[in-house]
Amino acid sequence: MLSRQQQQLIEENLGVAEAAVRNLRRSLYLFEDLLNRVDLQSAAYEGICKAARTYDKEVSSNVRGYFYLAARNCALREVEKELKHFDGRISFHEKVEFIIGTEQKSRALECLDSLEDAEKEWLEQWAVLGDKSGGSYAALHRQHGVGLKKVKSILNKMIDRFVERYDDFCD
Repeated sequence: MLSRQQQQLIEENLGVAEAAVRNLRRSLYLFEDLLNRVDLQSAAYEGICKAARTYDKEVSSNVRGYFYLAARNCALREVEKELKHFDGRISFHEKVEFIIGTEQKSRALECLDSLEDAEKEWLEQWAVLGDKSGGSYAALHRQHGVGLKKVKSILNKMIDRFVERYDDFCD
């Protein structure tokens, strides 16, 4: 049972959960058709409830930041659960086709082919193949001997390049 203060924290931070889901869906727009918005919102609200139970104002003065991270992390776990059926049994090209549809498949594959081999490898491992094939920050960190922050930075740059090229191909 939640205390009155915890209930008040939840009510004050409901908008934070909605913002976390909106930002997450925007950053994962290639997977948007696969992600159920209601499930993501439910997970984010669960994160808000967990945050209300564990929040200690003496440890963290940034209430909204604490609740945002809790909501986003629960929503990310839901994303991971929804995308878990993507494993090594489906080819990379089949996954691209499923994610973005057959009409845009050729554009996406042409865009991917225009990337350097290392970029393609990293993006395939991280974004498409999933954890079973080594597609996580930690796996890329171990495989390439690069720090986790550096892995995230490199992937963000690669994703930005892919999105720019994809947008160019669609114009």
